[in-house]
Amino acid sequence: MSQKEVISGKQFFTLTHVFSIGSAILVVSTLLLAVAKNIAWICAIIGTGSGLVFARLLLWLIQKYPQSTLIDIAKKSCGKYDRKSVTT
Repeated sequence: MSQKEVISGKQFFTLTHVFSIGSAILVVSTLLLAVAKNIAWICAIIGTGSGLVFARLLLWLIQKYPQSTLIDIAKKSCGKYDRKSVTT
């Protein structure tokens, strides 16, 4: 019963990509259109791009520390004071 399920890096990236695009279409689009009007498409591209960069950063960290959780990775990769703000 305590068997861990593991997904590959490609699966993680795909999940993050699909979630980012789905969120942009369903949630962010109405808010963006109200505020940005004609340039809303630029904001959506920037948001999706930054989400993909963040997903790539997470993927790189997971590959660098393969047997660690995200909390353990934060403790290892952040400084002494930064890790307290990240992990609490």
